[in-house]
Amino acid sequence: MTTVAIPIEPFNAAIEILVAGHGTIRDRLNQAWLEIVSLPETQLPAGDLRHEYMGLLSAVSYREPKRDEGKLAATIMRMAEDEAANCALGLLRFWLKLRAAAESQAGDDRGR
Repeated sequence: MTTVAIPIEPFNAAIEILVAGHGTIRDRLNQAWLEIVSLPETQLPAGDLRHEYMGLLSAVSYREPKRDEGKLAATIMRMAEDEAANCALGLLRFWLKLRAAAESQAGDDRGR
C-alpha cells in the first residue's frame, strides 16, 4: 500500500516565519498562514490531524474581507495581540504533531 507523504516542508517554512520573521505577531501569523493555506486539507492525514488543521484555519479566516484583503488578513490583522499569540501557539503545537506523524510515516516506509 502506497501512502502519500505528509507535506511537512510548507509547515516548516510557516513555523520559521512565525518564530524568526519580522513584524508583530499578527504580521508573522499572517505570513506563516500564507505559506500553508493553499495546501488542500486532503494532503493531510485523515482524522484528528486534518480536523485540527481545519479548526486552526477556521480560527484565522472567519471574517469577511474588505476591498483587496483576503480572509486571512481580514481576520488576523484585526485580532487582539493575545488572540493572535494563541493562534500562533496552536499552529506551533499542530506542527509538532504533524512533524511527529511525518517522522513516524518515514520510519514505517523504511521498514517496508
